[in-house]
Amino acid sequence: MGDLVCLTCEQVLEEQKCEEDVFCLSVNYLDRVLSLLPLHKTQLQLIASVCMFLASKFSDTVALSAERLVMYTDYSITTDQLLVSFTLDGTYS
Repeated sequence: MGDLVCLTCEQVLEEQKCEEDVFCLSVNYLDRVLSLLPLHKTQLQLIASVCMFLASKFSDTVALSAERLVMYTDYSITTDQLLVSFTLDGTYS
C-alpha cells in the first residue's frame, strides 16, 4: 500500500514539475506520520496530500496549491480537510 502511495506522490510531483527534494521530503513526512499515528487506509490519500503540500511549501520555489492537490485526488478530499493540522497525539485540531 505504501509503495502505491509513494508512486502516486512521485507522479503528481513530476507532473507539477516540483523540485526533486519535494518528493524526498514528502515521503519522509509520510513515514514519520505513519510511524506515529494509527491511520485507516481511507486516510492515506489525505495524509499523502498533506505531506506533499507541506514539502512543497518548504522546498519548492512555487508551492503546490491546495486546490490542485484536491483535484489530483479526484475530489475525494476537500480543501478544508487538506488544510487541517494534525497534532502529535493523533487528534485533529
